[in-house]
Amino acid sequence: YHAVDFTNSLLLFGEFLQFKITSQGPLTPNTITVSSTTEFTADPKVKPKGAGKFVFFSSHRGDFGSLWEFSVEAGVSSFNATLDNANEITNHASKLLAGAVTSINMSPNNSMAFVTTDAKLNELYVYKYLWSDQGKTLSSWVIWEFSGDIAGVSVAHDVVTLLIKRDGKLNVETISINKDSAFTDTGQKILLDRRVKLTAGVRTRTPYNTPEEVVYINQKGVQVTSEAKDLLLAAGENVWAGVRFVYKVILSKAFYVSNNQNVVGGKLQMKKYYIQYADSGYFKVVKNNTTTKEFNGKIFSNPEYFSEGVTLTSGIFQVAATGLNDRCQIAIENASHLACSVVAARWEAYYITRSQNI
Repeated sequence: YHAVDFTNSLLLFGEFLQFKITSQGPLTPNTITVSSTTEFTADPKVKPKGAGKFVFFSSHRGDFGSLWEFSVEAGVSSFNATLDNANEITNHASKLLAGAVTSINMSPNNSMAFVTTDAKLNELYVYKYLWSDQGKTLSSWVIWEFSGDIAGVSVAHDVVTLLIKRDGKLNVETISINKDSAFTDTGQKILLDRRVKLTAGVRTRTPYNTPEEVVYINQKGVQVTSEAKDLLLAAGENVWAGVRFVYKVILSKAFYVSNNQNVVGGKLQMKKYYIQYADSGYFKVVKNNTTTKEFNGKIFSNPEYFSEGVTLTSGIFQVAATGLNDRCQIAIENASHLACSVVAARWEAYYITRSQNI
């Protein structure tokens, strides 16, 4: 069904078989060699994509899709295979890709894959991976949810271009993976969806349905009203406009592990969580869909505590979260325009058995 030019050969993907075409010297009917290389189930409707030392292809498992990483170099895959092999990179999130995969797009320079499905048209599934001398050190998935249906995706260099259908209209929107063009006077990012820069004397089309959903940010990174926005533009200052979006990180369920094995037979009673953050201006910790504690970037010991603009700080945020581990879901959310970067999280708990406490 599909052919991928890859590492001095041509990979042919069938629905149940994969083949490799090689040639000694120029490709002619006398020098061509076609050999069966692997036997994996691949979706014939989705074209595989190559990135670096791998080819990514999709398959399915019941009502959910799956993404696979085909390796053609010895010692590269997670199996450390010496022959052509493939491993599933959705095996730790088997119910993540709802429906069938419809497209795969790659950003090799950023080690990222972008996947769409036919069940949730407004979601873009983003896979981030990282290889080092020790093997694969990162394999994570993120969901980008949009307010309209995704009609098309294209990735070129560090820019993701999306064709989004919203209210019967097609909108072309771009996302820069590494660079951002909107900064305050103090170098802080302005994080808004469908963001545009308003400049005095320049007519800019604003892609918003209702004025109520629009947020205006001045050059100091502070939200202002529509009336204040007009005054700032009249004074020759720039203003950014956009719509808020929700950044959300859900922590995995806590387990008590000893000697690299889960310990069972007791109860893990949660006590506290410690959230490590970097260059953040706002976030809130939510336990079981109820806000527990908020962080606004203002730390009294910080010299910028009384500054007029936005303050970004780094540190560890402590929050109490009592309850059994399987009944304690912790999430970090941010629906503001301020930066938020969660670096790591750790927890403190009691492990209770019938005979002793740990």
